[in-house]
Amino acid sequence: MKQFYLLLSCLVLIMNLSAQPYKAVYSKRTCLYLAKHHDPNAYLAEYEQGYTSLRFDSTKVINCDSVFFPHPVIQYNGGQCYSPEWSWIGKKVIVRPDETVFFINCDGDTIRLKAQAGLKESWTAYQQNLTTVIAEVTALDQRVFLGLKDSVKTISFKVYDATMKPTPHMLDTLTILLSKHYGIIQSLNFYNFPNRFLSTYSLEGMDNPQVGVQNLTWKDVWDFQPGDELHITTENYAGIPSPIRLFSKTIDKYLARTQIADTIIYTIDRTESFCIDSVGEKTTQITHGIITDKIYPNLQFDFLSKENNSSYPKNEFNCMIQSDSNSKQSNAVPLVNLQSCWNEIMADGCFAAKNYQRGLGGPYFYCDGFDAFSIARRDLVYYKKGSTEWGNKLIITGVTTPVQENPISVNINENKQLTVKVAPEQLPCILELISLAGTAVQKSKLGNIVNELNLQNLSTGIYLYRITSSGRNAACGKVVLK
Repeated sequence: MKQFYLLLSCLVLIMNLSAQPYKAVYSKRTCLYLAKHHDPNAYLAEYEQGYTSLRFDSTKVINCDSVFFPHPVIQYNGGQCYSPEWSWIGKKVIVRPDETVFFINCDGDTIRLKAQAGLKESWTAYQQNLTTVIAEVTALDQRVFLGLKDSVKTISFKVYDATMKPTPHMLDTLTILLSKHYGIIQSLNFYNFPNRFLSTYSLEGMDNPQVGVQNLTWKDVWDFQPGDELHITTENYAGIPSPIRLFSKTIDKYLARTQIADTIIYTIDRTESFCIDSVGEKTTQITHGIITDKIYPNLQFDFLSKENNSSYPKNEFNCMIQSDSNSKQSNAVPLVNLQSCWNEIMADGCFAAKNYQRGLGGPYFYCDGFDAFSIARRDLVYYKKGSTEWGNKLIITGVTTPVQENPISVNINENKQLTVKVAPEQLPCILELISLAGTAVQKSKLGNIVNELNLQNLSTGIYLYRITSSGRNAACGKVVLK
């Protein structure tokens, strides 16, 4: 009975406040924000580029208050340290029935925002130790954002010392913008409030209503129609220890599209040219054929910008970073928990952020190693989408090995078992597997018509293969280990 009366009192209080329309946060809304940093000493690596996201994993009602638990995202913590464990909006957000909002910062302290405050109304937003922060509604006007027009409050801050004497502070120049119907459209980093590497976050898109920038999904990336065309080149070179250069050109012409449940199936006319240059000895093979490409859901890619999509152990963090409405990239290397802070892995070699484009596939990337001897790149050089064309077309002539007539076939299954079928006249032959970095990772002699090789010792990724018979090139191509 006591719980019933408590619930009833909460409902009555909410009904009495129903005429007060301003709300700061919404539980059933996913948003993308763009961060602007105000610390001139900040070390801004790739993790702080592009959009950051806000969504709430769960909500609870505790003593009439609504408690929102935000999903963690990567954020800058000073020096070369990051935190992937909390959201920039705070550890949690507590909303009173009168729409007073409490953001919980990294120290467990509260920052108070009075959503219903009127023009020129002020209040104590934060008070701890020797610092007091006073907030005030300094403007109330109509604004247009994301194609929407709404009444917006500007909330400014003043910082005072223990004697309530004004003290210069970065907060003096920062503001919050609160929309009447759409919540916070410009926010502060409440997790770091008030003294640690403050940033402002401007709203760039939301899904309810669907306006502005939306989360780029895997199916957005692989959205093609018959008649579309992609031309792609790759180059991989490792001067030490194996001076091997790998080049490829690929022309994909999309012929047909079908969809079965959540899988999209494309029929593609593909022409490819592979070239392996090893100490001046070049091996080139050109193939042509009709292939089928199946696009399955990719939940890790579909994560929001800077959310953890990693399958790594708990002490590592990986994410996708959306830089605009049409592109998304993986961070080049994951973060590692080094006890004092989360930091980027320090490693030699060539590491590239892999970029994916709406309706243009991917990944596309470029990097050169620290030693100036390593290059890895994959470039989109031409595309045709409907009536739109861009770039310079590739020309591949002299198809020497039609796919369907190849005397050697190479197939890989989901268990990393490689099957190589060789015509009797090609036996015996040698199979070499080469990483995209240009390093030979495996060499095997093939003496049977059907040869089975276990590649479980190799990491997932794309590998090139070269098969030689009697000292001459018999076949080359690529395999993908998943």
